[in-house]
Amino acid sequence: MASGKSPHAPSWLWVLAPFMASAALLPSYPVIGSGNGLTWSAPWVPGLGFQYALRLDGLSFLFAMLISGIGLLIFIYARTYMAGEPGRVRFFSWLTVFMASMLGLVLSDDVLLLFVCWELTSVSSYFLIGHRHREEGSRAAAHQALMVTGIGGLALLCGLLILSSITGTTRLSEMAGAPGLLGNPLTPAAVVLILAGCCTKSAQWPFHFWLPNAMAAPTPVSAYLHSSTMVKAGVYLALRCHPILSGAPGWGCALAWLGAATALAGTVSALRERDMKRQLAYLTVGALGTLMLLIGLGSEKALQAVVVYLVAHALYKGSLFMLVGGVDHATGTRDASELGGLRKVMPITAGCAMAAAVSLAGAPPSMGFIGKESLLGVVWPATPDRLYALVAYLSGTIMAALALWVALRPFWGPTGKASAKAHESAWSLLCGPVVLSVGSILPALVPGSVEGLLSAAASSALGRSTHVHLSLWHGWGPPLWIGLAALATGWALYGIARRKDAPVLRADFPGPGPEALYTACMKALPEAAARVTLCTQADRLRDAIRTFVVVLTLAVGGTLAVRGPWPALGSIAAHPHEIWICVLIIVTAIAAIRLAERFAIVAVLGATGLGVTMIFVLYGAPDLAMTQFAVETLTVILLALVLHRFSMLETGRSSSGQRAVDLFVASCLGVLMWALASVALHGRQGLSASSQYFSETSLVSAHGRNIVNVIIVDFRGIDTMGEITVLAVAGIGVYALLKARLPKDGQR
Repeated sequence: MASGKSPHAPSWLWVLAPFMASAALLPSYPVIGSGNGLTWSAPWVPGLGFQYALRLDGLSFLFAMLISGIGLLIFIYARTYMAGEPGRVRFFSWLTVFMASMLGLVLSDDVLLLFVCWELTSVSSYFLIGHRHREEGSRAAAHQALMVTGIGGLALLCGLLILSSITGTTRLSEMAGAPGLLGNPLTPAAVVLILAGCCTKSAQWPFHFWLPNAMAAPTPVSAYLHSSTMVKAGVYLALRCHPILSGAPGWGCALAWLGAATALAGTVSALRERDMKRQLAYLTVGALGTLMLLIGLGSEKALQAVVVYLVAHALYKGSLFMLVGGVDHATGTRDASELGGLRKVMPITAGCAMAAAVSLAGAPPSMGFIGKESLLGVVWPATPDRLYALVAYLSGTIMAALALWVALRPFWGPTGKASAKAHESAWSLLCGPVVLSVGSILPALVPGSVEGLLSAAASSALGRSTHVHLSLWHGWGPPLWIGLAALATGWALYGIARRKDAPVLRADFPGPGPEALYTACMKALPEAAARVTLCTQADRLRDAIRTFVVVLTLAVGGTLAVRGPWPALGSIAAHPHEIWICVLIIVTAIAAIRLAERFAIVAVLGATGLGVTMIFVLYGAPDLAMTQFAVETLTVILLALVLHRFSMLETGRSSSGQRAVDLFVASCLGVLMWALASVALHGRQGLSASSQYFSETSLVSAHGRNIVNVIIVDFRGIDTMGEITVLAVAGIGVYALLKARLPKDGQR
C-alpha cells in the first residue's frame, strides 16, 4: 500500500476518522446552542495540578465542526488526488494524527494538554508538508514551518505557565477574572509570549513567510492545514484568551496592529505570484491578519464579525484550494495565465470556482459579503483617522482582483495552451468543492440556519451572552460604500492585470524581509556553533581538562562565596587506622606526580583508589566500596593494556611553565573539594526535607533499609533504566565498531 499501487477500497477506511468525529460532536449541539458547555476531566499529573481537562462550548464546537467536517471532505478528496503517489498510508496516517491533534487543541481546557496538542499539530504538519521528501523544496518548506511554529510553541509554553502561576490554576475556563491578574508584573511577559505563539502559528507578520512556502505540500494538505485548521489555531487561542487578557496592557493594541500589518502584507504579496496556490496562500495570510485585527479591537461587534469572517473564509478558501488542485490535476499547471476556456470541459469546476470567488471577493449573496460588511462596520468607527478602514479597503480591493483572476482567467476567454487536454475532475475531487461552495452561498440566503452556532461561538469568545444577526442588507452607509468601492477598484485592477497577461506587481519588495533574516540566521547558526566549539573544545585532552576544572571551580566556588556566612568548622574525631589510610592516599597521590614510569603511575593511582575504598568500608557504605573497588580494578587493567600497546611511543615531560599551571588548577580544585566537604560536614542542621522523607518511607514503601539503594532502584528507577539504556546503546555501538572492517582499496 505504501507504493500507491494498492486498490482504492482500503483508503475508504481513513474517511471513518473525520466522519466519526463529526458524528460524535453533533449530538452535543442542543446543549451548546442553549448557552451551556460540556466539561470532562481526569487526573494526569496530580502533583503539578495538570489534568486531562476538556471543554466543549460554542467556540470549541464551531472549530471542531470545521475541523471534522472539512476534514471529511479533504479525506474524500485526497483518496483520488493521492492515488498512485508513493507513501499513501504514511500520508493518511499523519493526516489523521493532525486532525486528532487539532481536535484535542480546540477541546483542551488544561494548559499543558493544549500545549501538547499544539506541538503535535506542528510535528504532524511537518511530515505532511514534507510528504514528497525527495524534493528539496518540500524538505526546506517543512523544516521552515517546523522551526517557526516550534519556536513560537516554546514561547507559548512559557506564557501559559506564567499565566497559570499568576492565576493559581491550569484550567483556561477558571483563569478569566482571576484576582490580581491584570496588576501582576509578570502579566506583560505572559502577554508577549502568548502573542508570539499565536503569531507564529497563524502566520502573522513578521512570521508570515512560512505559510506560502508550505504550498510545496500536496494540495489536500494546503486545503486542510492552511485554510481552515492549523493556521486558525493561533486565531482560536487568541479568541480563547480574550476573556482572560482583554484588559491586560498591550494585548488588544498589539493584536490590532499586527493584524493590520499582516492583512496588508499578505494581500499585497499575493499580487507578485503567478502560481494560484501561492496566491491563495498569501490571501490566507491577509485573512488571518484581518481576524487578528478584529480580535484586537475586542468589542462585541468585532468578536461577532470574527466568527462570521472565520466561517466564510474556511468555506471559500477550502473550496478554492481543492479547485486549484483539480485544475492542476487535469492540466498540469497552476499558472492562470497559461489557462483559459476550461468552462467548456470543466463546467462543474468553473461553477464552484465562481461561487467561491464571489465569497472571496465579498460580493453578494455570500457569507464573504456578510463577513466583509461586518468587518467594515467595526473598523470604520474604530479610530479617528480610519487607518483600519483603509487597510480593509486595500486588502478587499486585492482580494476582489485575485478572486476574478482565479475564477475567470482559467475558465473563460480563449482556450489556453495548457487547457487542450483538460477534463472534468472525478466526483471525489468535486465533492468537497461543491459542498463548500454551496456553503459559501446558502447560509447567506438562509441566515437563520447558522445564527445559533455563530452566536454560541461569539458568546464563548466574549465571555458573556451575545447574538449574531446575519443579513444581506445592512442599509446605506459607509460599510456598503467602502465594500462597493473595493469591488470596483478590484475589477479595474483585474482588467489591468489581464491586459498585461501577468499580475500587477512583478518586482520583489526592496530591502531584506523577514524571510531573508530567517535564512541568514539559519545559515549563521552552524558557523556560530562551530566557533563556540572551537572556543570551548580544546584539541588536547590536558587543555580540555583544564577548561573543565576552571569552569567548575568558578561556578561552584562562586556560588559558595555568595551563599552567606560559612558554618563554624569544628574538629572531627578520627581513629589511628583512619589517619593512616588518609596518609596512604596522600603519599600515593604525591608519588603519582613524581614518578616517571607510566606503569608505576598507574599502580600508585590504583592504590589511591583502594584507599578511598577502605574509607567507604569504615564509614558503612559497602555498596559504594564495591563499586569503587570494581572501578579501580578495571581502570588499572585497562590502562595497563593501553600503555602496553603504546609502550613504543616516547612522551616528554611537561615544561616548568605547564607544570606550574597544572599545579595551580589542581590546587584550586582541591580547595574547592575541601570547601564542599566542610560545608557538607558542618553546615547541615538536621535532615533536609527530602532526606527526612526518604528516611521515613524507604522501609515502608520500598521495603529496603539501605536508603541509597532504595532511591536508585525504586524512587529513581526510571533514571536508572535510562542510564542502563544509554550504556546498552553505547555497548552496541562499540561492538559494531569493533566488528567493522576497513574497506578494500578502491571500494567505499
